[in-house]
Amino acid sequence: MKSFIETTIISVATAALFIAGPVFSEDQHHEKKIEAMSEGAQRYFRNGWQEGKIETAILFNESLNSFKIDVEVNDGVAVLVGDVSSGIEKDLAEEIALSVDGVESLDNQLVVKSDAERIKPTTEEDSFLGSVEDASISAQAKMKLLANEYIEGMDINVGTKGHVVTLEGQVKTNAEKDLAEKIVENIDSVVMVKNELKVVSS
Repeated sequence: MKSFIETTIISVATAALFIAGPVFSEDQHHEKKIEAMSEGAQRYFRNGWQEGKIETAILFNESLNSFKIDVEVNDGVAVLVGDVSSGIEKDLAEEIALSVDGVESLDNQLVVKSDAERIKPTTEEDSFLGSVEDASISAQAKMKLLANEYIEGMDINVGTKGHVVTLEGQVKTNAEKDLAEKIVENIDSVVMVKNELKVVSS
């Protein structure tokens, strides 16, 4: 199974081939390379080529999170491992894989998980990505609170962990407290808001 970095490199490289517009079509280019190889090398190259095409198709599909799906192909049999948020996404990934030339069958091991389950870090890589996403959410929340004329954004502290945002600090009214919560709830990827703001009348 490929690592995140290896998968990304293969996907980007494959995408570059699509964009570059080579003299031969991709299939012609592919076949010419295979013909010049030994049997073992042919199998290895064909498997890698098919993996790259599947990974690239998944990468550019807006309905799928390519970072959560690993692809492996062995002699025409594709294996999908990872997690998706719905059965529809699982079926979509399967259709994409089966549409690639040379893929004859598929072992779909994708697991359907809820958003709350998907955001739990399971590896150092996932933990790092989760931290980056949390920092981005906190920054967005702070900017939106500061930009709202009805909220004293400077008096509100924002913290995010696992896509769960915690608001702390002081506001002047219950309406201001509720508004701050609604603003943060509307940010993409926010799973829940813990509103610990205290109302302190002046």
